[in-house]
Amino acid sequence: MGLLEEALETFFKLNKILRNNAQVQYQIADIFEKSNDPGQAVEWFSQVLTLVPQDPGLLQRLGELFDRQDDPTQAYQYHFDSYRLFPSNIEVIEWLGGHFVSKMPEKAISFFERAALVQPQQVKWPLLIAGSYRRGGNYPRALEEYKKVHQRFPDNTECLKFLVKICTDLGMKEAQEYANLLKKAERSKEARDQRTTSGSRRVGSGQSRNGSATSEASSRDSSARHRDAGSARKPVRVNLDNSEDAFKESNQDIDSSYHDPLGPQMERPKTAANKRKDQMAGDEFGDEELGDELLPE
Repeated sequence: MGLLEEALETFFKLNKILRNNAQVQYQIADIFEKSNDPGQAVEWFSQVLTLVPQDPGLLQRLGELFDRQDDPTQAYQYHFDSYRLFPSNIEVIEWLGGHFVSKMPEKAISFFERAALVQPQQVKWPLLIAGSYRRGGNYPRALEEYKKVHQRFPDNTECLKFLVKICTDLGMKEAQEYANLLKKAERSKEARDQRTTSGSRRVGSGQSRNGSATSEASSRDSSARHRDAGSARKPVRVNLDNSEDAFKESNQDIDSSYHDPLGPQMERPKTAANKRKDQMAGDEFGDEELGDELLPE
């Protein structure tokens, strides 16, 4: 509630800056509706409607507010205006049909027929059409509509129940035939429900078994990994009792000779520079006579 109040205050400030902004005023109306203040919500939605008078969603919103305020006249007017602008809105169509079905069922039929065009695969709408004829007292037409529904949806038990009831009320022999079909459809529906329930149970138990097997396998793998890791990390124990023997210098003779399988290596010839160096080293003082000054005293 505190956040809604802060949001409302913020949008009020924004509304002063952006005058006649439909989006800002719509947010204010929406906050009032969420705050359970339908009066203020209607007032602000009405202001928005003056800015965007052809908005079917806004008209529907106002119709819903008036419906909650027990104002059926205003609720019908706004819903009908929304329907004229957007005749494919199922929610609006259903509201209009429900508005007439109890008092004027013949008017509700046109709305339910429209809904059947929008959602042709829904059995709900042809059943409501047939039910509107039945409520209006037109049993032959209601029977005709229910038979059409049965042809399209032969396993629909609700349709078969109404066929049994109308045929019984009209004293028709077909009542027993539809009663037998109803029992068969109910047994089939019960068998389908049982298969669905048992299938879901098998799936659940299978998942549980798979989960337990997976958990067991993973635990075994984890234990094996721990054992392998433990053995890999296990340090090598060294016997230190005879450490002197362990670190004694070995007296075993080592053969350091090496025999080249390619034979002895050829001696590199000496270069002229090396020869000169040898001669200079040997003859450095060879021919030179030592003077007296070099002799010891």
